[in-house]
Amino acid sequence: MAGTMAIDSTHVKAHRSAAGDYVWAHVNFLNLFNDDPNNTGIAGVDIYRMDADGKAVEHWDTLQFVGDPKNSAPLIGPNIPRANPNGMF
Repeated sequence: MAGTMAIDSTHVKAHRSAAGDYVWAHVNFLNLFNDDPNNTGIAGVDIYRMDADGKAVEHWDTLQFVGDPKNSAPLIGPNIPRANPNGMF
């Protein structure tokens, strides 16, 4: 991942699941790149394929800004409201 990560970054919500050889984690990272107290976070999804010994042998991930109800897509344009009341977490 490009950029520097804030030393005090935290994850606040996580959903984890496993099926067969695969494990998924859906996490909201707060202050990953800054220390803004109003930061809504960056959603991250990690997918691992595990071997028979429980070690990760493959890994995929993705990140997306969480936004807020009035600005749900901060990278696309300012002040785009959510299409529905459901949040990401």
